[in-house]
Amino acid sequence: MRGRAVSRRRLLGLAVPLGAGLAVWNNLVVHRLPAFPGSYVVANAAATATALAAARWAGSSWAELGLARRSLPAGLRCGGACAVVVTAGYAVTLALPAFRPLLADARVAGRDGADLAYQALVRIPVDTVLWEEVAFRGVLLAVLLRLVSLPTATTSATRRRGVGLRRSTREYLFGCATAGSPTWGPRGQRFAAAPARLR
Repeated sequence: MRGRAVSRRRLLGLAVPLGAGLAVWNNLVVHRLPAFPGSYVVANAAATATALAAARWAGSSWAELGLARRSLPAGLRCGGACAVVVTAGYAVTLALPAFRPLLADARVAGRDGADLAYQALVRIPVDTVLWEEVAFRGVLLAVLLRLVSLPTATTSATRRRGVGLRRSTREYLFGCATAGSPTWGPRGQRFAAAPARLR
C-alpha cells in the first residue's frame, strides 16, 4: 500500500541527506560516541527509530517500509525457516570433530557464555541487523522508490549500503587476514593472540 502523497521537495529533502548521512553515521559518527562500543546498541536503536520517523514524515507507509502488520506472518515463516537451517548447520559442525576448527574465531577467544549470548542475541540483531535492514532496505529504498524507478532505487540503495559498511567490512577483513596475532577487530574490540579452539 502506497503512503500519503507528499511533495517531491520533501522527498528530496530526506533522500539526499539520508543517503549521505547513513554512510557518515556508520563510518565516522557511531565509532566516536562516548562509551563505545558499549553505547553501540542504544545509539543504533535510536537511529533506527529516527530513520523510521523521518520516513513516516516523508509519507512512506508501513507497507512501503516492509513493516506492514499483514506481512509479519510471512516474515516469521521465512525467518524461522532460515534460522532452522543455520542452527542445523552449526549443530552438524559442532557434532563432527573434523569440522569444529571451522568455528575457530579469534574475536571470541576468552569470552564467557553470557557475553557470547549478548553478542548473538542482542548486539548483532539490534545494532547491526535491525539498523541496517531498516535504514538501507527499508527507509532509504522506500524514499527512493517515490523518486525513481525500481531498478535505479535498488541499485542506489545497494551502493549506499556498501559505502555505509565500508569501515566495518575493512576492519573485519583486516582482522581475518591477521588472525593469530593481536589486532583490532570490528567495533573496536582487540583480537586475542590466537584463535579459540573447540575441543
